[in-house]
Formats: sequence, C-alpha cells, structure tokens
Amino acid sequence: MNGARLLTLLPTLHTRRPLTVIGAAVIDIIADAWTLPRRGGDIELQQQSVNVGGCALNIAVALKRLGIDASNALPLARACGRRGFATVWQKRDYPA
Repeated sequence: MNGARLLTLLPTLHTRRPLTVIGAAVIDIIADAWTLPRRGGDIELQQQSVNVGGCALNIAVALKRLGIDASNALPLARACGRRGFATVWQKRDYPA
C-alpha cells in the first residue's frame, strides 16, 4: 500500500469492537556519570531526564492520535517511578 492510499483510508478508521491494549509501559531514568564505578564501588549520579515508553504504550498513543478509542491494561510497578509515570501520563494526555 502506498502513502497516498493510506492517507485516504486513515479518516475512515474506527473501532468495530472494544479494543484493549495489553503490554508494558516502562520508565527510563537517564543519568549522567562522571566515570564508571570501580568493582563493588558506588558513584553519585546526576539525573538528566525521565522518559516513558514501551511497546504497548506507544501503540496506545498512536491509536489515540488516530482517534481510535481503546482501553489500556498497562501494569505499573510499585517503584519510585510510578508517581512520575502518572504525572507524565496526565501531562501528555495519554489514554487511560
């Protein structure tokens, strides 16, 4: 299918049955380290950014951008990033 044909079909997309996206939503915490630690040692890191993603989340976001309603079953771990994930989720208006 070529790009022109796809562009004509996109506006006609709609859900015929309930759609649920099941899979992972992950948090990447990007940090800056001045050096690698010695074996068994610790170093102080400087957090640079927090990014959310994952296959299922990316699909859910794409469906929302296409105007297709979908429910999401994306488990969130009870780790320190859970609150950060929810904040980013709401800020970017990701589907719930």
